[in-house]
Amino acid sequence: MKFLKAALFCLAAAFVFRFILPGVRFTALLFLLAAVVFAIFAVLEKKNLKKLKRVLCIALAAGFLFFCTLEFFVIKEALKGETTLQADAVIVLGAGVNGKTPSHTLQTRIHTAAQYLTLLDESVPVILSGGQGGGEEISEAECMRRELVRLGIDESRLVLEDKSTDTRENFSNSCAILREMGLSLDEDTRIANVTSSFHLCRAKLLLGGYAEAEAVGIGAPLPWLYLSVNYYVREAFALAELLIFGG
Repeated sequence: MKFLKAALFCLAAAFVFRFILPGVRFTALLFLLAAVVFAIFAVLEKKNLKKLKRVLCIALAAGFLFFCTLEFFVIKEALKGETTLQADAVIVLGAGVNGKTPSHTLQTRIHTAAQYLTLLDESVPVILSGGQGGGEEISEAECMRRELVRLGIDESRLVLEDKSTDTRENFSNSCAILREMGLSLDEDTRIANVTSSFHLCRAKLLLGGYAEAEAVGIGAPLPWLYLSVNYYVREAFALAELLIFGG
């Protein structure tokens, strides 16, 4: 009975996170999966299948340990505090655009980028990377350009990369542009990557596949705690996918 009650509770929580709170669909999915697991435990308990219960418990414990290990590295990278380091180039990663308006996630990246750019020489190239997706009237790169100019950043410093559709393409296309501009992306070059704090660990790993340059992370915080928890948890699963399947 206790497992059945837990399953019902998780179903209710999944409904809340899916249909009431914005931007946390991944949390809703996790609660839905938890409901399935508790339902399986309820069946195993009813049929008195103790060995299967033990095997499932061991598998869940191993998975949780793996998750905690990855989450440690996600949080560790987010807390590094590299926002005062100088760089030879900057890549700002895009996020969702609602029509022509930046999403909350993108807005925090824009403001973080604007603050960081004031610390750099104006000769440092700045790549704004992000294509145009569904529901977006302009590309993420163009949205970032407009907002940064509005915040007082000189437009001549900004280079648009508006073709990418994911993080791999962000870095592949951006690094290609930097090389065309004459920048040598070797060990003596430092690239600052502006993205959400939760995303820094995976972003650095992906950037390393396209440049030998030193990567530093300029993390942008999310606006609400529940949103941060959702994305930090999701990021551990995304990091696991990258490490196991190559992302």
